[in-house]
Amino acid sequence: MLQWSNYLLISLFPVSIYWSMRRFGFDRIIFAKGALVSSLGTTNGFYGFDFRSYIFAGWGLYAQLWAMVLLPLALAMSYRTLREGRGYLWAVLLLSATLMSHLLYGYMAFITLGILALVHPDQLSNPRSLAVAVWTNWRRLAILLLLVIAVASYFLVPFFLDRPYLNNSVFHHITGHDSYGHSAVLRGLVVGHLYLISAGYQR
Repeated sequence: MLQWSNYLLISLFPVSIYWSMRRFGFDRIIFAKGALVSSLGTTNGFYGFDFRSYIFAGWGLYAQLWAMVLLPLALAMSYRTLREGRGYLWAVLLLSATLMSHLLYGYMAFITLGILALVHPDQLSNPRSLAVAVWTNWRRLAILLLLVIAVASYFLVPFFLDRPYLNNSVFHHITGHDSYGHSAVLRGLVVGHLYLISAGYQR
């Protein structure tokens, strides 16, 4: 079951990208190409969206694989909810499923939606309408967040209560779980060495 579900989820990732880009309203050629190249991404042992993260000879990140497939769907449905004010049920279900599959991906989903709530290219010429639209989107995003917290509370409450016992390992460096800190990451971003920060982790 594990092997077949791994195979199925990896195979469905391009479909997830295709469907999500359609919901975002991209041109047909763009979402077809996006789905075509979606499985070509690779990382050098950083647990990203590549086959090595999920296959037997790789890292075996099974829970992350579910989140990888669910994240584009959750973003597409939630963006529709932000823009149109409907579809809360599917948005909450997909966001909750993403969050409970992989907590970091749920966090990424809400950060991304917070940025998307500011995107209104059709109203840039009218600052007043833009402000109203952004406020409406943020209000809907707050509702989504509260509903997701309610749905996933049986998972989130024990998680935060047991934080002192999480990610404590004698086998892994703490930066593998707890980043390098904002100063190192921002310095790497400004200087242009963001992808070289990993050298510290490798050592």
